[in-house]
Amino acid sequence: MTAKSSFWSKVDVIDDDISCWLWTASTAGGYGQFHYPGSTESAAHRWSWILNFGPIPEGQDVLHTCDNSLCVRPRHIYLGIVADNTRDMLARKRHPSVLVEDEVVRYIRDTYIRASRERGAKALALELGLSYTTVYNIATGRKYRWVK
Repeated sequence: MTAKSSFWSKVDVIDDDISCWLWTASTAGGYGQFHYPGSTESAAHRWSWILNFGPIPEGQDVLHTCDNSLCVRPRHIYLGIVADNTRDMLARKRHPSVLVEDEVVRYIRDTYIRASRERGAKALALELGLSYTTVYNIATGRKYRWVK
């Protein structure tokens, strides 16, 4: 099995123009992990870049436009430097210090349950001015577990 076929067999590809393509195999630190014999690269979104666009230039990182660390969709990733990622994190309110009020947490969870998995979190993120990742982590109980 080639690296490309092995990689894409672990991705939930959604056939539309906007949805994230989510990594379905192992993760570490919230990011997809892909190990292929002979390679030292393990981050799935970086593999997506390599398989679709070629080598990652030295000093560059692969960043997400969608704020979804499990996304490997080629049109949702781009090259940048650490400063770009930090600027995006602060602008999109993804910094860990962003606090969400309890009633907003309840609203996210209640609304997310009634909405479709992927588009529900994206729509809520836009509506509330929060990142997709923040909304998804709240909706799925990864964050704000103490809020009932």
